[in-house]
Parts: sequence; structure tokens; C-alpha cells
Amino acid sequence: MNSGMVVFLWLVTVFSLLAVLFLRRRRGDRFQAGNVLLHYRDEGWGEPVVLLHGLAVNSDLNWRLTGMLAYLRRHFRVITLDLRGHGLSDRPRDPAAYGQELAHDVCRLLDHLGLPRAHIVGYSLGGFIALKAAACHSDRLCSLILLAAGWERPDDQALFRGLDRCADDLCAGRGIRALAVERFQPGRFHRALLWCYTRLMTDRQALGALVRSLRRLTVSEGTLRELKVPVCVIAGEADYLRPAAERLRDRLPGVEFYLYPGAGHISLAWRRSMWQRVERFLLQHRCPL
Repeated sequence: MNSGMVVFLWLVTVFSLLAVLFLRRRRGDRFQAGNVLLHYRDEGWGEPVVLLHGLAVNSDLNWRLTGMLAYLRRHFRVITLDLRGHGLSDRPRDPAAYGQELAHDVCRLLDHLGLPRAHIVGYSLGGFIALKAAACHSDRLCSLILLAAGWERPDDQALFRGLDRCADDLCAGRGIRALAVERFQPGRFHRALLWCYTRLMTDRQALGALVRSLRRLTVSEGTLRELKVPVCVIAGEADYLRPAAERLRDRLPGVEFYLYPGAGHISLAWRRSMWQRVERFLLQHRCPL
């Protein structure tokens, strides 16, 4: 390993450790979702917006540290959820505890808060969970926004074999540098962050169980075309999940689709212009409660 790569990995590690300390300073509330306790925060006022974070991080890293949470809570009641297996939520190690349960947790959170409906915004893994929640519980959504996410075919066996390899690595106690699927090519910074997060911030057994369950989050093309809620999809031009975002655009009539030049899978979260576009979409699709 050359000296430049060593310095780079040290910087990523320091950033990750600071992020861990940042998380520990901010605790919200918990509620019971079956046999699992889930951690959430409820901030601001106005129409409710639920934010779902990406794989191997947590709500603070995905939304607070980037500044998007503070931006949205000026006009909305913003509810952030630490997905099961992440952050300050419980981390079961059985794959049966994940899959569709991740999508059902969105409705469980709304029930806990006494909310009949909400806008749902999901980033990366959170976007795939949000799409599944829309397919299973469309009556609970006012609108759906997917960031750095899209649609994967339920019959894509190469994808699921790659996810199983990632799950094997995690359950063996190793971190992962990227999804073990040849057609996914994350950037170097993303790979390094993912490796650090899966070694420093997660229960690798729990995360492995979650990754192994992801095939149960897929949505059929027929169900996709039946979605009635307003949908917005935003992806970075350099995002390795851009093809998934474009597949969703091509199969969902009326979807609003935006591609950010030069943005990657991680850097999109820091784009203020992206936050503004999300805010405009939410304001255009008011939520009668």
C-alpha cells in the first residue's frame, strides 16, 4: 500500500471516529417494533417527513452531519429513524428480523407517533426501504423521494449472489470495501468509508444478517407501476447506483427525475441544491392529515 493510500485511510478513520463521538452526544426516543427497540428523533413542526438513512451509517451521519436535517426542519416536522441493525436501534442477528420488517418499521413509527400519513425520504438503502414501504403501505405515504437509490429487478441473481458474499464477509468478522457485485463500481472514498464503518461502527453479524435479507425488499415491476403516490428520484451522475435510479425512472410514469452532474453516491448528500429540490417537491405535494 503506497503512502498516499495510507494517509487517505487514516483521514477516513479519523472522520469515522469523530462521527461515532458525534452520534453518542445525540440521543432521542425509542419505541417497540415487535421484539426490536428502534431509536428515532422528532424535530421541527409542520407536515411530517420521515428520513431513512443508508447502509452501515445512522440518521445523524446521513442527515444531521450533512446539514439536510436542519434545512428541512425549518418548514417540516422531521423524523429520523435509526434502521434496525444500525445506530442506537437494536441489532438482531437473525436475517428473519430484517427484509420486509425494515419497510414495516416505517408504519410502526407512524403508528407510534399517531400519524396517519407522512412524506418518506430514503437515501441509498433507505431509498430501497422507502420504495418497499410505498409498495406495501401506499395509503400511509403522502409522497416518496429516493436519493441515490432506485429499483433492482427481483430476478437479478447476480446481484443477490454478490450480496450474499458481502454478508459472508461481515459474518466472518471482516469489513467490506464495496458491494461484491461486478457492475457496481463505487469510488475510492466510498469504499474506504464503507470499510471503516463496517469495522468500527456496526455489529458485523447484525449487518450481515440485514444484507442477506435484502432480496426480500425487492418490488415487482407490476407493483411498481401501480404506485399512486408522487415520486421523486434524485441521483448523482457518478453514482454507482445511477442505473437503478434510471430503471425506476423508465418504469414509473410521472416520476420526477433529476441527475446531478459530478455528484457521487456520498457527495450528493452534501449538495444544498439537492436539499432545495427535495424541499420544493415536498411543498408541491402537500399532505392532508
